Amino acid sequence: MVGAWRLAFLVAVVFATFVPLFAQTAEEAFERGNGAYAAGDWAVAASEYRTVLDLRIADARVHYNLANAEFRMGRLGPAILHYEKAKRLDPSDAEIRFNLRFAQGFRFDRVEVEETFALVKSLQDLQARLSIDGQAWILVSLIWMAGGLMAWGLSRPGRFGPGHGWLLAALATAVVLVGLSWWNTYELLERRELAVVMVPAAEIIAGPGPSNPSLLTVHEGLTVVVLADRGDWVQVSLPNGIHGWIATRAIRRV
Repeated sequence: MVGAWRLAFLVAVVFATFVPLFAQTAEEAFERGNGAYAAGDWAVAASEYRTVLDLRIADARVHYNLANAEFRMGRLGPAILHYEKAKRLDPSDAEIRFNLRFAQGFRFDRVEVEETFALVKSLQDLQARLSIDGQAWILVSLIWMAGGLMAWGLSRPGRFGPGHGWLLAALATAVVLVGLSWWNTYELLERRELAVVMVPAAEIIAGPGPSNPSLLTVHEGLTVVVLADRGDWVQVSLPNGIHGWIATRAIRRV
């Protein structure tokens, strides 16, 4: 028993010692990257930001700064990849979304996106700005408000009038709508797997194998949705809705 306590104590001491050093190392590398970026040394900046990411730190700022450095060096694929990673970590950041769209404007491919109704597009933009966490907070707040109003009505049945009933119905409707919106955002942002084309050009083919006919050629920086894996091939969906297969080595997953 004493040995177990000593082991637990030693583990706690080691953990308490190395965690601050780990955080300090990451912060120092991040600051060195910022200094190199300010000096116009994009390669050194990118190397320092990658050092932070190698420490398994998932931070939208690091991916965003690395994307900026990659873009400055003319590396469109890595730039868009890390803008997408930053957007996934912080979908409500307007600067990340703007720089991602700006970088996408330099892509060779001009793939037409499937048309979306204006109202649906507005709702999708609102979902992205609120983020999953923001919608979750709204949902929890609405549930508490509805629960509080219901509890108040049950404790004072004589004072619970039609107006309170309408308010409760409105809150219940809002709970359902925000809940559906949260689930839809979760499906789009968390469960949907994206990938970015990282090579100058790659063929989209009809099946998982080089003997299948080519459907079209895509180029560096195009973002696709991953549908399935089969050996050295990945089935993807393009922004215009076309499905096909691409070599695994040609893409990097977000």
